[in-house]
Amino acid sequence: MNLFDFASGGQIHIPNTTTDDNVPVWSPNGTKIAFSSGSDLNLYIINPDGSGRTQAVNENGDEQLVDWTADGTGLIYGVNVEGGISLRKVDIASGAVTEIFVIPNHRAYEDFAISPDGNRIAYHARENLQDAIYISNLDGSDRRLFAQMGNWIVTAPFWSPDGSWLIIVMRSTDLPDRPTELMLVNVNDCRIHPFPLSVESIHGWIP
Repeated sequence: MNLFDFASGGQIHIPNTTTDDNVPVWSPNGTKIAFSSGSDLNLYIINPDGSGRTQAVNENGDEQLVDWTADGTGLIYGVNVEGGISLRKVDIASGAVTEIFVIPNHRAYEDFAISPDGNRIAYHARENLQDAIYISNLDGSDRRLFAQMGNWIVTAPFWSPDGSWLIIVMRSTDLPDRPTELMLVNVNDCRIHPFPLSVESIHGWIP
């Protein structure tokens, strides 16, 4: 893994990591990086200078890193199980793992996102042959259907920094060669703003 230095325009390799390591996520205070190891597919934490590399999760090599907890004391991740993806939380200090709830979806990690305040989750689920985005509390309670677009698959939700909007990627099922489209949806009143961009997912939002 590399760090990009905006001042110099150069890249700095993080010691004790490889080019196969992926899904890096900064801790809320910006002092640590969680990532998925390319060698054993488990989850690790490391300091930006390459020191302090520690294994945070060691289950079955199929962990999908989602995010840090809002207070920075744990990681939220998914594991494929029979019913979909089991969303779990690991406490970094103790190593204790808690199952949160199971998302009926076997797709990749970018299909669910934690809200900036750490209290809610938006996720893509496929139930009864229908694809949709749902929003619920982090424990899976108070689930509500948020977006469903007929012959379009809605996926890869991403929260705005203030938690009031979601960007969603839409894919046509009738025309598989048609480019993906972006849709900005207000979480409170479901106002929709389309974007003329074709991307696979969103990974950042400039405040």
